[in-house]
Amino acid sequence: MSNVSRTRCFITAIIALFLLLSASLVLTGCGNRDASSSSIVYEGIWKCSGVEYDGKNVSSEQLIEDGSYVTMATAVIAINSDEWAISTDCRREITEYKWSVNKGDVLFNLYDQVAFRLEPSDGKLMTSASGDGMRFVFEKVAEEDELTRVQFDGFSMEAPLKMSLQEPNVSAYTMIYLPTTDMYLTVFPDPAEGQTAETILRTLQDKGYPNLQLVSADGIDMVLDTSMDFGDSHEVNLHFVSGANKYTVMLDYNDANADVFGDWVTDYYKTIKLGGEGNAVFENSLLPPRIDAAESPKSGSSTTAPDANAKKSSTSSIPDGAISWKDASSHIGETVTVYGKVIDVDYESGANGAPTFMDIGASYPDASRVTAVIWGENRSKFTPSPKALYEGKTICVTGEIYVYNGACNIEVESPSQIEVVQ
Repeated sequence: MSNVSRTRCFITAIIALFLLLSASLVLTGCGNRDASSSSIVYEGIWKCSGVEYDGKNVSSEQLIEDGSYVTMATAVIAINSDEWAISTDCRREITEYKWSVNKGDVLFNLYDQVAFRLEPSDGKLMTSASGDGMRFVFEKVAEEDELTRVQFDGFSMEAPLKMSLQEPNVSAYTMIYLPTTDMYLTVFPDPAEGQTAETILRTLQDKGYPNLQLVSADGIDMVLDTSMDFGDSHEVNLHFVSGANKYTVMLDYNDANADVFGDWVTDYYKTIKLGGEGNAVFENSLLPPRIDAAESPKSGSSTTAPDANAKKSSTSSIPDGAISWKDASSHIGETVTVYGKVIDVDYESGANGAPTFMDIGASYPDASRVTAVIWGENRSKFTPSPKALYEGKTICVTGEIYVYNGACNIEVESPSQIEVVQ
């Protein structure tokens, strides 16, 4: 692997592209392409299959095993027909791009600049060659309209495979979405309390909802509500009872989704099957293997070491004077230390200020939660990502409590404000 090691600087630049949304690196160099290259159908999902260099091929699995360039080795790119593309990798961070084709090369634009390009070759897509000819290879693994089965608590259903590139937010409800195309699939479970499909139908009729249908799938009756229509944006709600729970499955989609996914957007109820456990578990997930960058990398690894300023995990008890996240609302305007479990971490890369929201104690939109907010300008101080560092762990976070949209928030500017405890 010595040749791989010699090109580390080149590849580090590529890795930075996938991790830093502000990257504006342009990988230049376009070789001659055969006529068959122009026939490649770019729309679909592409995974890094390995690297070519010096006449040799090294698989992505070997790169991961060796600890070399694991970020690129686990990269997945979904190219959508609506001119958007998304990328993710072992850190599960989503980057969105506008894409186009210029002279056969696929250009990915970030903030109106070419962020990187891939060159077609023999049905594959490849990064431009470095000085010694190293090129990462991407191969198509699925078409953009392929579906997969998603297991929720108590039932499963089909959903677009590309949704599996985005880790779901799991809370009192479950929401999964397709990045770039604004399609949301949300599941709301509630106690059935003796309800049936017939009683749900009558209740909605009494409330004046039009466009209600009583449908059936997998032997269970359901109420399909197509009342919500906003021109090119649509909402379909499905209500059914299974066991002790009443489920509402809500699908938000637009006309672009309908063009790609056809009848599925209105007939998804036909894919419902009862049974099983799990919350947003994808049967054929395309998420790459999670590589915890906090672990010591193997020899030759390009994984970045944790920030020296970040506080280490502690086996100590909760510090004296710290308050539970449940009591935060009694300390608005005060600078305090709040402790609680981080339920989920959501990086809104496309939002103004590129915030990272860490929900403590409860998930969004529960108003009782405490949200630690890391703005984009400070996110690079947290290595690896806040999600890798804190999700699922009990933390103490110190800062001034303020209220936004009915929930308590604490702005975090430095890792020194957070301590992981047991």
